[in-house]
Amino acid sequence: YAVQANFALNTYDIFVNVPVNGSVSPTGTVWVGYGSNYTFTITPDTNYHIVGVTIDGTNSIGATNDYTFINVTNGGHQLNATFAIDEYTLIVTSAHGVPTPWGVFTNSWNTFVNVTMSGSPETVGTTQYVSLGWVGTGSAPPSGASNSVGFNLTSNAWVDWAWQTNYWMGIGVSGLGSVDVADGWYDAGTNFNITATPSNGYAFAGWTGDIVTNSNPINLTMTQAWNVTANFTNIFYTITASAGLNGNISPSGGVVVAHGNNQPFTIWADPNYHIVSVVVDGTNNLGVTNDYTFVNVTNNGHSINASFAIDTYTLSVTSPFGTPNPAGVTTNNWNALINASIAGSPITMGATQVVAMGWTGTGSAPPSGAATGTSFNITANSTLDWQWQTNYQLNAVAGANGIVTVSNGWYVSGDVAMIDATPNGGYSFAGWIGNVPPANSN
Repeated sequence: YAVQANFALNTYDIFVNVPVNGSVSPTGTVWVGYGSNYTFTITPDTNYHIVGVTIDGTNSIGATNDYTFINVTNGGHQLNATFAIDEYTLIVTSAHGVPTPWGVFTNSWNTFVNVTMSGSPETVGTTQYVSLGWVGTGSAPPSGASNSVGFNLTSNAWVDWAWQTNYWMGIGVSGLGSVDVADGWYDAGTNFNITATPSNGYAFAGWTGDIVTNSNPINLTMTQAWNVTANFTNIFYTITASAGLNGNISPSGGVVVAHGNNQPFTIWADPNYHIVSVVVDGTNNLGVTNDYTFVNVTNNGHSINASFAIDTYTLSVTSPFGTPNPAGVTTNNWNALINASIAGSPITMGATQVVAMGWTGTGSAPPSGAATGTSFNITANSTLDWQWQTNYQLNAVAGANGIVTVSNGWYVSGDVAMIDATPNGGYSFAGWIGNVPPANSN
């Protein structure tokens, strides 16, 4: 026999697990000749990366894109590759408010993230911060004006919340007037010309608060919070009020009246005096009045003057005879001293005579008296009536051959005179002649 011994090269197996989210080439069981080298290529799927490669179950060689078994002399080798999804960082920053999420976060590729902002506006005293939206880089939209943004994270991204600074403008008004800028929050950097306008009857009196000035308007830039008050004061006018002697006006002197107001005055005379006239503004004579009101005063130059005079009373003097002093009706100042008298008494008119017997009076005059003069102070309308008595003359004489017994002279009208006629011897009474009563009695 002829025989030939043939020999074959030993081969050894290398087993490659079928990975997830990546590939190893080749995959499965690979036979390698004795002493040979064999290279495997490791490739992650898109958006994945190699986490690690393990040889023969225990030898971790880390993340590598290839591996070569060198001088394979035995079987049972293994290669296992693991993959993981790519991860990206999201950075969220904000100077104010409450952003969600906030800080630095790691997220898997294509994770949907929703970034929100709450707490806007944020008020700190007189400063306010208002969220205006965001600016972004990477996967984040480049900018936006809302309080939320959502996107899929496919690269490192940054979201920075943008804020507007506002300052409080506090506008106050003291008095009656207006300001053309309302109080409220205004953007930092805003510039204002602020004008104060007084109401009718008021005048601008200056700004107080953070700005103290009489300038109007004022210019303010919102580089800080401002608190200012526009002050307005009444426009005042002066009414000159005066009273002559023996009376009063209230109020008196320079009386200050606010624009548009009414100002009443009261006028009264001293006791035993009276108001003669009230003159307004120099020419308007109101006559006699106890009060006057300036209505809706809107200018200076007003005046009011009251004049007074002593009270007067009449004295009426009557007399049928003689010469009275005073006589008739006279007007006299209050409390004037009256010296009244009657002259020419007695008055003889033939056989008739009148004699002043005194007076009767009313008012301030004494009620009666028997003299030919009287004095009194007149304080009321008065009368004085001089009283007279009528006398008649008796003249009785005897004819021849007898006598009469009587007292001849003046007798008060109405008195009785007894006349006795006595005849001489040898004669008898023969009667009366002259103005005698009808009877010839004796």
